This record gives sequence, structure tokens and C-alpha cells, in this order.
Amino acid sequence: GADAFRRLLDIYEANPEGAQTTDLRRETEDYLVHCLARAGGISAFETLFERTGSRAYEAKTLTSLAHLLRSVSLFDEAAAADRTWLERYPTHPDALDAARRLARTLERAGQPDAARAALLEGAPRFLPGSEWHEANSSPELRGEGIEFAQNAYRKVALHHHHRARETNQAKDWSRALDLYDNIVERWPDSPGAPTYHYYAGEAAAALDRREQAVTHFEVAAASDTASFRADAAWQALTVRDAWYETAPGDTALAAALIDAIDQFVERHGDDSRAPDLLWRKGHVAIEHGQPGAAAAAFGEIVRSHPDDPRSALAARYRAQSFYEADEFQAAGLSFTKAVLLAQKTGNDSLAVVIAPLIPHCSFRHAERMQKRDPAEAATLFEELALRWPSFSDAEQALYRAGLAHDEAGHGDEALRVWDTLVERHPQGDYSRDAYLQIADRRESESPAAAAAALASFAQAFPTDADAPAATLRAADLYAVSGNPTPADELRTRYLEQFPDDEVNALEILEPRAREDLAQVGPERPISALLGTGEGAAIDSAAVGTPGEDLRRYLDLAAGHEDLVSRAVLAEVHYHRGVEALDAFESVRLTLPLENAIRVKKEHLEKVLGELRACAAHEVSPWNRAAAYQIGSSLIGFGDALGASERPRGLAGDDLAAYEDVLEEQSYEFFDKGEGAWILLLRRAAEADVEDEWVERARDDLWPRLASRFIHRPELEHPLVLLNPPEGVDQ
Repeated sequence: GADAFRRLLDIYEANPEGAQTTDLRRETEDYLVHCLARAGGISAFETLFERTGSRAYEAKTLTSLAHLLRSVSLFDEAAAADRTWLERYPTHPDALDAARRLARTLERAGQPDAARAALLEGAPRFLPGSEWHEANSSPELRGEGIEFAQNAYRKVALHHHHRARETNQAKDWSRALDLYDNIVERWPDSPGAPTYHYYAGEAAAALDRREQAVTHFEVAAASDTASFRADAAWQALTVRDAWYETAPGDTALAAALIDAIDQFVERHGDDSRAPDLLWRKGHVAIEHGQPGAAAAAFGEIVRSHPDDPRSALAARYRAQSFYEADEFQAAGLSFTKAVLLAQKTGNDSLAVVIAPLIPHCSFRHAERMQKRDPAEAATLFEELALRWPSFSDAEQALYRAGLAHDEAGHGDEALRVWDTLVERHPQGDYSRDAYLQIADRRESESPAAAAAALASFAQAFPTDADAPAATLRAADLYAVSGNPTPADELRTRYLEQFPDDEVNALEILEPRAREDLAQVGPERPISALLGTGEGAAIDSAAVGTPGEDLRRYLDLAAGHEDLVSRAVLAEVHYHRGVEALDAFESVRLTLPLENAIRVKKEHLEKVLGELRACAAHEVSPWNRAAAYQIGSSLIGFGDALGASERPRGLAGDDLAAYEDVLEEQSYEFFDKGEGAWILLLRRAAEADVEDEWVERARDDLWPRLASRFIHRPELEHPLVLLNPPEGVDQ
């Protein structure tokens, strides 16, 4: 049957004019198609036309066969017909329709995979450069072919994309990415290109192809027309951030992330995600030692997003970034802002933590300023201390304000600030040096003020190594300034605070000991000051009693012979000797004479011991006074022997013999006493000294010598003195 219909169609082809009378071509074509369908479909078609050869109506017949088979749900046969069509007529203008039909047929046949494969297989046929494209010059037709190919790639890519989202299978992501890459590579300027770049970025990100994902997302974000460009930029940033997290030490990745954040904020500053990106940028910048970038990021949060719950922390981090960049003034201002924001948001604990950092920044700013402008630094330090008196370094700030004033040549201001310091922090760490600085600078112009500073220092820091010297220096300065009372009080305090310093104690006590000695007289003998008794050594007495300083001085003198005043010791021995002399003179030589002489000699030994100890110090005038008293005591003993009580019953020769013995014993003491005077007068003459003791010795000695030789005028007068006493007969 098919041949019959084929021959009829051949007649029409050979005699076109025949159709003018009776045109049965349409009915003949339909019957031919139905015969071929019943005879086996595409196989019958191929057998028929292979036997007879090509005909003009061949392509149309094949198209109709495919439609018929599809209409009766013979989809596989219909698809085979479409494939045959494409193989037999690849450059025919209707090849595009055949490709479309093939895909639809397979979809209707429930073979979506095959349909997509057909689309991908058919798409290249209609692209520029293909055989079909070159064979068909119609712009409209070529455009339709290109559109078919683009839609084919897009449709299949979207299929794999959706499937990948459901299964997260790498093969689906990879297939989708390849197709998107193909689309954007072939049609980079198409209106849908930004979308395909966005999808490609998602697929690349899922495959962990970070660089490829970033590239696609950023191309999509660069679009001026795409409504999703902000989201594309965000996705690019999330990929960059994840990429950075795999190697947080990578400087290049950090720089790229920061730059991308900057671009996002610049283009989409009103985007709700901008604060998150700025927050991230700030922390990445901190991690990579970029305090400037960190401060800019956190500052933008504070400035543009003050209601963000992280704004207080952002201000804190901004301040910390300024601090690390040595921008201490800016850091302080930002910490202040952080405190205000924390209080505003009810984060009082954060405000409490941040608040102490504000004066700390001010301190560091002043510290840095001191190298440039000491006067300005002094003002900053002082203002800091006054504004934040409870600041841990407020004391140091005042001290350094003084140093800065001094460095700037403002000495009076330095003293003013240091005065404030010691007033507020009398026992502070920096007050120690402030006291000394004040004393050093005021000593020349105001010794009393310098003394007060040193005294305050010693009182505030009694255990300091410089406290002893400061106390003594303060006492000296008070004395120089005409204030003996505080000077004396300080020296007394020194004795109490530093009892082990025997050297300075001796120096302090010496003038006081001299004052005590000045009280010695008939109404107050030395024993009344020293508290000595018969056979006792020098004793210490209760504090505040007369002679206390003298007693303490003598107690210390025993261990410091090289430092003690020989004059003081000499005077002490002299007064003790004189007091002993009084006791000696009070002893009368009465019967029994032997006992009386023994007692009187004991007293004489005491007198001579003290006076000889005085003379041994060789200190004027006490050595001469002692020499005189030695002679006087010896002569006095001789006189006492001569005046001693005589035994009762002696008379005549017995009495004369007894008195001769006494006279002989007396002369022994007279000779010693006169010898002591003679030695005194000789040494005085050699030293050309004339004083009370020399005069008394001369006055007492000369008559005695004169009377001794008055009955022997033939003897030469002894030349003891060059100038005999007045009134003596020459």
C-alpha cells in the first residue's frame, strides 16, 4: 500500500499541473504515513526510501510519521523518527523543530534523562560555527537556534542544580557547574548571565572550588541590573570567609576578604548584613596586625549602626585598635563612646570593665606627648590626675606632671604639682621622690621649706634607706633657717627611730652633752647628772631626766673611741675629779691616824684617777685645769698630814720626832704637787698659753718655793718662771 501512495505522490511531483484539476496530495500523504506506521514505522520509512531513493516529500513524510506515532503514544517510535530526521537532514531549516520535538517526545515518554540528553546532544547543532548555522543565513532562524541551545543548557543545568540541592551529590553539582560555565562562556553578555554566574558560584562553593565560586559570585554581584547583586556579593564573602578559615594565617586571603568586605559596604551600606561584615573585617584585621583597618571597621558599626547590639563592643574594639596603633587620644575617645553605648544598652558590666581604660589612654597620650611638648604633657598629666583621682596611676601622673613642668623650664609649676601630690598621697610610691625633688629645689631659696619636705619624707617612709639621712638633713636645714626647735625635735626623733646608728647618735648627742655639762656647778654636781655612786660606773637613766643626753653620749662613747669628743670626756673626768676632790678634802686625819690616812688616800686615788684621765685627753683648758687640781690635791694631802691630830701624851723629844716624820711624809706630797704645777707652767710657757689655771698655778707655786729657801740666801734662786708673780720680793 505504501508503494501505491508513494507512486501517486511521485506523479504529482512529476506533473504539478495535474494537481490543478484534482489535488489528492494531502490525502495521499496521510495514507502513506499511516501505511508506514502500520508497516513498522521508521524501519518501513527507511526501507521505502532506500529502495526508491530520495524524494522531495521525504522530509515532510518523516515529520508527519513522527507526529502520528506521538499522537498514538508510540513515543519511542516517534523519538526514533525525530532522530532519523536529524540524521538525514542535519542542515535543513526544520532540523531545529525536529530537535525540539525529540526532547518533548522523550519527556512525554517519561524519559526525562533521555530528553535532557537529547537537548544537550542537539544544542551544539545550532550554535554559531555549526554546519546548520552556516547552512541557514536567516538571522531570525539563527537566533532561534541559539536560543534553543541556550535554553537546552540552562534547562539541564537547572535540573542538576535542583537535584544537587536535594541530594548534595558532587556529580550533580559538578554537572551543573560545567553547564553554567558553558553558558556564561558562550553568552557572557546575555541578560541571564548574572543569574547563571550566581548559580555557578553556588555549585562551585558546594564542590569546595573556592576561587571559582568567588569569581562567579563576584561577576554576578558586579551586575548593574540584577536584583540579587547584594546577595551575590554576600555569597562571595561567605566563600572567602570559609576559605580564610582553612588557613587563618594566610595574609593574602585575609587581605582579599577585607577588600571584598569594603566593596560590599561601599555598594550596599544599607544592607542589613553590613554590620556582620564589618564585625568580621574588624576581627580579621586584628588577627593580622592591622589596627587601622580594624578601627575603621568597628568605627563604621558605631557610626552607621548605633542600634546594633554589638555597637558598644565595636567601640571597645575600635578603641583597642587605636591603642595598638599608639593612637592613645583616639583610643580614649572611643573607650568613652563604648562606655556610653554600654550604659545605653544596659550592659553595665561592660561599662565597668571599659571605664578604667579611659584614663589609662589619657596617661599614655600624655606620656607620648612628653617627647614632643613637655609643657603640654604636664597639663595633660595634671588634668588626668584631677579628673580621675581614683585612677591607679593618678599618683604617677601628678609626679610626671611635675617632671614635665621641670623639663619645660617651669620650676614653680613643678613644685606646685609635687606639693599637690604629697598632700594627696603622702605615703605613695611616687611621693617618695616628690618629697626629695621638692627639698632639692627649695633648699637654696627656702631651707625651712626644704627641711619640711625632708622631714615629711622621713616620717612617711621611715624604713626607706634614705630616711635617716633625710631626717638629719632636715634638722640641719631647720637650724640654718633659724628654727632650732624643729631641728632639735627631728634629731630627737632620729635617736628614737634609728637607735642602731651610734655614729650619728654621737654627733647629735655631743652638743647636748655639752649643754648638760654646762649645768654642772656647786648646786648641781656631776654625780647629780650621771647618777653615779660610790664605786659605780656611768649609768643610763630614765628619759627626760637631767643629764640624759650626757649619759647616753657616754654610754655610746665606749664603743667609738675614735669618734667621741675628747673635750667632752675630758670635762666629764675633770668634774668627777673635782667632785671627788671635795670628798677628799672633807676627810680629817684624826686618831686613829692610820685608818684616817688610809681613807683619805683612797679618796686621793679617786681624785688623781679622774684628773689624770682628764689630762690624758690633752684637751685645753681641761688638761691644764686637771694639772692644777692634781698639784693642789697632792699638796692638800701633805698639808693634811701636817695638820693631823697628834697622839695624846706625846711631849718633848717624842713629839718632835713624831712631827719630823710627818713633815718628811708631807714633803713627799709637796714635791709631787709642786712638780705637777711646775710641769703645767713649763708646758704653758712653751705653748705661749695664759689662762686661769696657769695663773693660779703660778700664784700658788711661787710663794711656796720662795718660803722653802728663805732661810738659805746663799743658794741660787731657782729659775722656774721667767716672770715671777707680782708682789714677791725679788
